[in-house]
Amino acid sequence: MREYGYNDENITFFGRTICDHVTQTTYFNWTCSGFEWITNSQKVEVELVTHLVEQQGEVLYPWIAVFIDEEEEPVKCIELTKPIGWYTLFEHLDGENHKIRVVKRTEAQYSKTGFKQLKLTDEAQLTKVPYKEKLKIEFIGDSLTCGYGNEAVSADEPFRSNQENGLKAFAAQTGSRLKADFQCISVSGIGIYSNHTRDNIEDQEVMPVVYPYTDYYVKRDLHVGTEAKWDFKRFEPDFIVINLGTNDWSYVCQDEVKRKAAFKKSYIQFLNQVRKLNGSKPYIICCLGVMKVGLTQTLLESVADYKNLTHDAQIEAFLFDEQNPEEDGIGAAAHPSIKTHTKMSDKLVEHILAICRAKY
Repeated sequence: MREYGYNDENITFFGRTICDHVTQTTYFNWTCSGFEWITNSQKVEVELVTHLVEQQGEVLYPWIAVFIDEEEEPVKCIELTKPIGWYTLFEHLDGENHKIRVVKRTEAQYSKTGFKQLKLTDEAQLTKVPYKEKLKIEFIGDSLTCGYGNEAVSADEPFRSNQENGLKAFAAQTGSRLKADFQCISVSGIGIYSNHTRDNIEDQEVMPVVYPYTDYYVKRDLHVGTEAKWDFKRFEPDFIVINLGTNDWSYVCQDEVKRKAAFKKSYIQFLNQVRKLNGSKPYIICCLGVMKVGLTQTLLESVADYKNLTHDAQIEAFLFDEQNPEEDGIGAAAHPSIKTHTKMSDKLVEHILAICRAKY
């Protein structure tokens, strides 16, 4: 078997990934981040490192999905239970060239995952996946974008990483159905003005703090890439979809008059931040609504005020239909089921296509 390292030029990483040259590891933590290559190897193994997180007595193991060629469903899903170890992705392949794609199903803040080496049979070839120009979409969000609890069967279930399938969240479904290159910057419990809390919000790591970094949680916890701000030229999206505000409501609802105004100010500041970092090209879609919260009108006002202040025509608010648990089921902690995520994607795909038709 021959080994190929973390920075081999024939392995293409996607999503916001960050290299630790000291430990020779490339971290691919964000939901739906990963790596791909083409090979004729009959057996494929990968060495991964995992920094595990424990919550309420349960270890939150990350999960990856393995795809071959253009198949829409993974041929294998793997729970990463080893701090460092080898995992077999395939055995007994036919010896023909195949595109292999490894994608992280679980989110960045729970259990960091890094690629160290790839192992192929001695006679096999490793080649780079050819680049194809595609629509590019960036999703910025919270647990909804992560797919939190979407494979659970009850609203009363606690968070379990094996029930979080980011590949079935509305964001990934939308990106896949549009055949787009997409990346997710998403964190369960995060907001713009406040995270999910009823306590003091000082020093909270809200999205405006996290967003500028390649991987804020690797920087914070592993001290990798301490100054590693994201290079926004590495991924220049056509669309940016922001789905934030659900978690802010837990704090805002305790003093609506004062805190709605503060939320609006923070939302407008974040839009300015996103526009400054990404430039004038992306069309920004600001979403809310599937989990009923009291900030829907405030979001509409925030986007309207931003447009009036900046005369930015490349932005709009977009409301999802409220989830219907009786009809579509419900996930953990009253989060949307996969069926609801599909309905969200249906609506968003239609909307993005309408914008594309109008623009082009």
